[in-house]
Amino acid sequence: MPFGCGTWPAYWLLGPNWPSNGEIDIIEGVNTNTANLMSLHSSPNCTIAGSGQSGTLEQSNCDTSQNGNSGCGTKADTTAVPNNYGAGLNSIGGGVYAIEWTSSCIKFWFFPRTAIPASITAGTPNLTEFGLPMANAQGSCNLDSHFANHSIIINTDFCGAYAGNTYGSDTDCPQNATAGSSLNSCLLVNKLYQSLPDSSGSRIIGFNVELDFIGRASGQLRFGLRRQPRSWWFYSLIHVVIQCFHPDFQCFFCHSNVNQLVNVRLEFHEF
Repeated sequence: MPFGCGTWPAYWLLGPNWPSNGEIDIIEGVNTNTANLMSLHSSPNCTIAGSGQSGTLEQSNCDTSQNGNSGCGTKADTTAVPNNYGAGLNSIGGGVYAIEWTSSCIKFWFFPRTAIPASITAGTPNLTEFGLPMANAQGSCNLDSHFANHSIIINTDFCGAYAGNTYGSDTDCPQNATAGSSLNSCLLVNKLYQSLPDSSGSRIIGFNVELDFIGRASGQLRFGLRRQPRSWWFYSLIHVVIQCFHPDFQCFFCHSNVNQLVNVRLEFHEF
């Protein structure tokens, strides 16, 4: 899964006419978080107790008009359920998130790849094998009237209202960096596309590359691309494709409150 400074990955369920039919966040976190946050967001008059779970209840009121729309969230206990999010989740090869959604409760479990219940792998989930849930959303809430007709969404935001607004409080993310201090940083771009003319017209070539940051001039990001046979210009809208590896590289866009697509002009030179 995506992780690191500036990222906001999520696996969630959303009903029509939000918040009337609710929202269920199954996997969510930002920046360098190590614990998953499982939340419900609803219309008024829905609260949960946070009992019968291994995680820690962060907020009991699910009403989106209260508490800055934080929802009623439970943070996973990384001791009881380690490696449930981010870098830790990737290090164990992922796993399975399981949800029980009934009229009386919405429960969340995580099973690492090496400990997936046999009933799940057999395609016949047996809740008696699952043990204590990480989160147990039940209490003073009519779940049927607050949560209905959901669609599954998997997305990753870059900065945004959550990752951007909490970036400054994450001590693992570099603060107040400049392009100069980011010299020799390494960025990984998931995929680039170059338009090259041929006898039949233009064609698109896609490839994965690793780029070394070598400076910034005239408001343009300038990179060196190894083993590229000739110089060329590339224009792109980049959305959630940049992952920072160098500790001095700052999420400039978070601090600039640029939470949408980032338009970057890249100049590549032969080495």
